Amino acid sequence: MRKLALLLLFASSAANAQFVTGQILTAQQLNNAFANVLSLSGGSLTGPLTVPTLTVTGNLTVNGSFTLPSGSVGPSSLAPMSPNSVLGNPTNNTTTPTVMGLSNCNSGTSALGYANGAGFTCITNVNASTLNGYTFANPPTTGFGSSTPEPVYATTLSATSAFTATGLVTTTDLATQAANTVLANATASTASPTAVAMPSCSTATSALNWTINTGFTCNTAVNAATLGGATFASPGAIGGTTAASGKFTTLQATSTITPSSTAGIVGTTTNDNANAGSVGEMISNTTSGTSITTATNFNATSVSLTAGDWDLFGSIRFNVGAGAAPVNIISGINTVSATTPTWPAGGIANTSVTFTTGSNEVSNTGVTRLSLSSTTTVYLVAQMTFSGGSVTADGFLRARRIR
Repeated sequence: MRKLALLLLFASSAANAQFVTGQILTAQQLNNAFANVLSLSGGSLTGPLTVPTLTVTGNLTVNGSFTLPSGSVGPSSLAPMSPNSVLGNPTNNTTTPTVMGLSNCNSGTSALGYANGAGFTCITNVNASTLNGYTFANPPTTGFGSSTPEPVYATTLSATSAFTATGLVTTTDLATQAANTVLANATASTASPTAVAMPSCSTATSALNWTINTGFTCNTAVNAATLGGATFASPGAIGGTTAASGKFTTLQATSTITPSSTAGIVGTTTNDNANAGSVGEMISNTTSGTSITTATNFNATSVSLTAGDWDLFGSIRFNVGAGAAPVNIISGINTVSATTPTWPAGGIANTSVTFTTGSNEVSNTGVTRLSLSSTTTVYLVAQMTFSGGSVTADGFLRARRIR
């Protein structure tokens, strides 16, 4: 009995004993010591645990944080994945990656796509008529732009023949170039254009020149004696010492122009008309059937003349009705409406005779000069004194610019 008590005491002491370095433990002692930390049949470890190597044959559940050394988990350590899949996060939130399946997408009219929040998809209707949203002729008979130009995007574009572009490249598409330069080929061979410098050349005695195979230069020796390589007599008047021919679009003279006394100024050689404002300009007007009252001034017709020196002539035909007996006719040219001019102005004509009853009569004014400083209306004025019947008048007024 005493011996059994000693054994039980020894066993109890061993279960709570503190081990020392070098001590050899029995299996029972080791199990007893480990059981103080974690049950051998499973359980929860509430305190920290650091191990250099951990091998788990079953499930490992960690309720708190679990830290692994950086790079300690490689692809071979991951759980097996289903065929044709990738690890990713196809959601719109930050989360643990999942296995994403990939469908077969390798035909001539398919392309692999990816939709945010959904994952990979296969676009099965890719073709020339829908590529990048553009519509092409199907099939193109002679290539792109065979009937209607189509946009083409390319990293590198090579042409085996002439390449013509219309409206594709604008000035904003060009690379920058040095100030005061133009793109040109100033060499002796066919070559791409380069930036050719433009010299400053804007004085009254300079002219911009182009030198073959060199480019632009500025000729600063331009003057009347060297212009165009010809030599002029100083002060360089045309025909200054010897008569010479010259043609001008507009010629102005501040003094007299003296033509040859026999040749003079050549007139027109055909049936044309002088331009408005030129010497010889002709303006005329004709009216008919104006009813008149005996011994009362009326306007037979009129013309509008611009400023200048004019010669005018007028003619009036009186259409005398049956029973009308004219006794006096007056006609003249005036700038005042329906007013007989005062002799000798206006080419006034006054005829007082006994006319044949019912016969038509004609009265002509003399040629008269009008010098006008602004545009003015000029009237052919007349009157007839008659008795009985009715009279109408036709008028003709002509003006010619004499200088």
